Amino acid sequence: MTWPPQSPELNPLEMVWGELDRRVKAKGPTSAKHLWELLQDCWKTISDEPPRSYSSGCATKNVCGQARSMSVLPNVYSESNILCAPANSTDLKPGNFLWCLTCFSYTEDHCLGDEIMCSPGEDVCVREYLRTIHDGWDVTEITRRCGKSIECGRVGSIRSTEKTMLVNTSCCYGSNCEPPATTLPSISDEDNGLICPDCFAKKSDRCKHFNNIKCTGDETRCMSYVKTEKFVTESLHGCTTEKICEVGSRTVKLTGRYKKSIIHNITCNSSNTWRSAIYSLFILLVPVLCLMKACL
Repeated sequence: MTWPPQSPELNPLEMVWGELDRRVKAKGPTSAKHLWELLQDCWKTISDEPPRSYSSGCATKNVCGQARSMSVLPNVYSESNILCAPANSTDLKPGNFLWCLTCFSYTEDHCLGDEIMCSPGEDVCVREYLRTIHDGWDVTEITRRCGKSIECGRVGSIRSTEKTMLVNTSCCYGSNCEPPATTLPSISDEDNGLICPDCFAKKSDRCKHFNNIKCTGDETRCMSYVKTEKFVTESLHGCTTEKICEVGSRTVKLTGRYKKSIIHNITCNSSNTWRSAIYSLFILLVPVLCLMKACL
């Protein structure tokens, strides 16, 4: 983004002076000495708590999606995040600005990150737990980010014979709110009589060889899942739960120090009972067996 010279509207220092002026006036200085004392005291609070300002209006395409940070003075920083929506859109409304903590960690106590302004359509702050079991590894990840309310309560499993993912998502409403801590679902060993196509392929958006997998617990749907992060893609077919299918495909974007974009493409359909599958196979084999007996 080109920074226009001599522009007080876009000069971040002007926002600092404006905030300092408002804080000093609110305390009501009574003398020049008192004014000087208030200026010093209020300046210290601004250094620890950078002011935020919100504006809405018209913009050109070249500034949309811009995010930048810059140092104004020692310990005083300015961060701008420009969000856009098509003309006549209702996605951006005056005062409709949500801020959420964005962080990524393997432990609950060390999820440290930045407060990020959410994009249009993101109306909740999300805490997401993801446990991945694959190739001898068992790793749990915790992500805090902006999200959509449809993600709230997204709990369940995505499972093939080679890879299993357990997920649980909680939400809260309001800037910098604290989504409740949750627990991941357990892996059930109880066969529920359903069967799905099964495969897992690294570095590919499609599988070439399929087997069958027996679903367990509340896994009532078959799914095709393709994950793309940067330029790395993997695909999986197997069993999943109803909640995973309800949310469906989505794109998760993290900004700030954890900047990345992950595309989740999910297609679900009904499972088949393995008993019905065996019965259908038996019906197909009966004519063959009869022909073989006639030949003998």
